[in-house]
Amino acid sequence: VHSLDSLEDWDHTSVKKQTLGGATILATTPQAYFPPYHYKRNELGEVLSKPGEEYWNKTIPFEGAMIDYLDQLQDLAAGDFNVEWTFGSKASKLIHPSSAYTASVQDVQDGLIDMAVGPIWV
Repeated sequence: VHSLDSLEDWDHTSVKKQTLGGATILATTPQAYFPPYHYKRNELGEVLSKPGEEYWNKTIPFEGAMIDYLDQLQDLAAGDFNVEWTFGSKASKLIHPSSAYTASVQDVQDGLIDMAVGPIWV
Protein backbone atom coordinates (compact mmCIF):
# COMPACT_ATOMS: atom_id res chain seq x y z
CA VAL A 1 0.00 0.00 0.00
CA HIS A 2 1.36 3.37 -1.04
CA SER A 3 0.54 6.47 0.96
CA LEU A 4 0.77 9.95 -0.45
CA ASP A 5 2.52 12.67 1.49
CA SER A 6 0.96 15.37 -0.65
CA LEU A 7 -1.23 15.87 -3.68
CA GLU A 8 1.94 16.52 -5.70
CA ASP A 9 2.96 12.89 -5.08
CA TRP A 10 -0.13 11.61 -6.86
CA ASP A 11 0.58 10.29 -10.34
CA HIS A 12 -2.57 11.21 -12.26
CA THR A 13 -1.34 9.31 -15.32
CA SER A 14 -1.90 6.03 -13.50
CA VAL A 15 -5.63 6.67 -13.25
CA LYS A 16 -7.66 4.52 -15.62
CA LYS A 17 -8.87 6.84 -18.37
CA GLN A 18 -11.07 4.54 -20.44
CA THR A 19 -13.98 3.60 -18.19
CA LEU A 20 -16.60 3.67 -20.99
CA GLY A 21 -14.36 2.23 -23.68
CA GLY A 22 -15.35 4.67 -26.41
CA ALA A 23 -19.08 4.02 -26.00
CA THR A 24 -21.54 6.04 -28.04
CA ILE A 25 -24.22 7.69 -25.91
CA LEU A 26 -27.51 8.43 -27.64
CA ALA A 27 -28.65 11.77 -26.22
CA THR A 28 -31.38 14.32 -26.70
CA THR A 29 -32.82 17.38 -25.07
CA PRO A 30 -36.46 17.48 -23.94
CA GLN A 31 -37.32 20.27 -26.35
CA ALA A 32 -35.72 22.43 -29.02
CA TYR A 33 -36.46 25.87 -27.59
CA PHE A 34 -35.15 26.47 -24.06
CA PRO A 35 -32.27 28.96 -24.41
CA PRO A 36 -29.69 29.33 -23.04
CA TYR A 37 -29.70 25.67 -21.94
CA HIS A 38 -30.60 23.95 -25.21
CA TYR A 39 -32.14 25.09 -28.45
CA LYS A 40 -32.21 24.75 -32.22
CA ARG A 41 -32.43 27.38 -34.94
CA ASN A 42 -34.91 27.73 -37.78
CA GLU A 43 -33.96 28.06 -41.47
CA LEU A 44 -33.34 31.81 -40.95
CA GLY A 45 -30.85 31.12 -38.16
CA GLU A 46 -33.21 32.38 -35.46
CA VAL A 47 -33.44 30.56 -32.13
CA LEU A 48 -36.73 28.69 -31.93
CA SER A 49 -39.31 30.19 -29.58
CA LYS A 50 -41.89 27.40 -29.76
CA PRO A 51 -42.10 23.72 -30.67
CA GLY A 52 -41.68 22.89 -34.31
CA GLU A 53 -40.66 20.20 -36.73
CA GLU A 54 -37.02 21.32 -36.34
CA TYR A 55 -36.83 19.25 -33.13
CA TRP A 56 -37.13 16.02 -35.15
CA ASN A 57 -34.61 17.10 -37.78
CA LYS A 58 -31.22 15.56 -36.96
CA THR A 59 -29.48 17.78 -39.52
CA ILE A 60 -30.20 20.85 -37.36
CA PRO A 61 -27.78 20.67 -34.42
CA PHE A 62 -28.71 21.33 -30.81
CA GLU A 63 -26.92 24.34 -29.30
CA GLY A 64 -26.69 25.86 -25.84
CA ALA A 65 -24.99 25.66 -22.48
CA MET A 66 -25.95 22.04 -21.77
CA ILE A 67 -24.65 20.92 -25.16
CA ASP A 68 -21.42 22.89 -24.66
CA TYR A 69 -21.02 21.31 -21.22
CA LEU A 70 -21.37 17.79 -22.59
CA ASP A 71 -18.97 18.63 -25.46
CA GLN A 72 -16.39 19.75 -22.89
CA LEU A 73 -16.85 16.56 -20.88
CA GLN A 74 -16.34 14.60 -24.07
CA ASP A 75 -13.10 16.50 -24.74
CA LEU A 76 -11.87 15.88 -21.19
CA ALA A 77 -12.67 12.18 -21.54
CA ALA A 78 -10.30 12.00 -24.53
CA GLY A 79 -12.33 9.53 -26.57
CA ASP A 80 -13.76 7.54 -23.67
CA PHE A 81 -17.27 8.27 -24.95
CA ASN A 82 -18.97 9.90 -27.91
CA VAL A 83 -22.35 11.57 -28.09
CA GLU A 84 -24.79 11.00 -30.92
CA TRP A 85 -27.57 13.59 -30.80
CA THR A 86 -31.08 12.53 -31.69
CA PHE A 87 -34.61 13.44 -30.67
CA GLY A 88 -37.14 12.08 -28.23
CA SER A 89 -40.03 9.90 -29.31
CA LYS A 90 -43.34 11.35 -30.41
CA ALA A 91 -45.05 8.57 -28.42
CA SER A 92 -43.61 9.71 -25.08
CA LYS A 93 -44.66 13.29 -25.85
CA LEU A 94 -48.22 12.01 -26.44
CA ILE A 95 -48.15 10.05 -23.18
CA HIS A 96 -46.76 13.04 -21.23
CA PRO A 97 -48.17 16.11 -23.04
CA SER A 98 -47.71 18.44 -20.07
CA SER A 99 -43.96 17.86 -19.67
CA ALA A 100 -41.33 17.37 -22.36
CA TYR A 101 -38.91 16.59 -19.53
CA THR A 102 -41.03 13.71 -18.20
CA ALA A 103 -41.37 12.49 -21.79
CA SER A 104 -37.56 12.44 -22.14
CA VAL A 105 -37.16 10.51 -18.90
CA GLN A 106 -39.75 8.04 -20.27
CA ASP A 107 -37.58 7.60 -23.38
CA VAL A 108 -34.57 6.79 -21.18
CA GLN A 109 -36.65 4.32 -19.15
CA ASP A 110 -37.91 2.70 -22.36
CA GLY A 111 -34.33 2.34 -23.66
CA LEU A 112 -34.87 4.59 -26.67
CA ILE A 113 -32.12 7.02 -25.63
CA ASP A 114 -29.29 6.84 -23.11
CA MET A 115 -29.41 10.39 -21.78
CA ALA A 116 -31.77 13.34 -21.61
CA VAL A 117 -29.69 16.53 -21.43
CA GLY A 118 -31.17 19.60 -19.78
CA PRO A 119 -31.73 21.43 -16.52
CA ILE A 120 -33.78 18.62 -14.94
CA TRP A 121 -33.73 16.52 -11.79
CA VAL A 122 -34.28 12.79 -12.02
